[in-house]
Amino acid sequence: MIITIDGPSGAGKSTVAKELSKRLNYTFVETGAFYRAVAFMALLQNIELGDEGAVCNIAKNIKISFKFENDTNNVFIGKQEVTNILRTPKIAFGASAVSKLPKVREALLETQRDFANNGNVVLEGRDTGTVVCPWAEIKIYLDADLRIRAKRQYNALMFAIPKSFEDFVKEVQQRDEQDMNREHSPLKAADDAVVVDTSLLKASDTVDRVLDIVKEKSNEQ
Repeated sequence: MIITIDGPSGAGKSTVAKELSKRLNYTFVETGAFYRAVAFMALLQNIELGDEGAVCNIAKNIKISFKFENDTNNVFIGKQEVTNILRTPKIAFGASAVSKLPKVREALLETQRDFANNGNVVLEGRDTGTVVCPWAEIKIYLDADLRIRAKRQYNALMFAIPKSFEDFVKEVQQRDEQDMNREHSPLKAADDAVVVDTSLLKASDTVDRVLDIVKEKSNEQ
């Protein structure tokens, strides 16, 4: 079975997907890590994020793998572990920029689908239910109030963010607009996705709610 979990940043996708995969003993695939990794390599090589040809070349050749260990979904580029650096605001914003490039999305799509088709998986990202695996049996879309989402991320990263909370809210909003308004594969809920508002839910409550949805949907099939 393929389960997709989409939504904007700070809605709780990674937390839910990770816990869900543990409880179901499924593979956890974080599709956003592919774009973060490409952005990281582009910035490392001083390549402009809007240079579609150069960034696409990185996407075609990058070797990404995951290793779930000590409650963390570790990400590797080749043999280099890059989990923490891929979660910095700079790389997150860069990932949003490169994800707008059609050739980059096309280059990464088949790789993401290979992961998805390799067994029982939980796919987490922004277009897993609409583009990567529109045939997924269960689709979840998590959302929450902008300021609540920003606060969650700010609290987790505040020691690494040299800016005020209000400035960070504006950055999150800008990233949302960039993701939702891009021409190719914009962020949106699939027509058959179950939408869950996590604004007033604890992480554990969100996990329980999504697990209930998975059980309900599984019994219907």
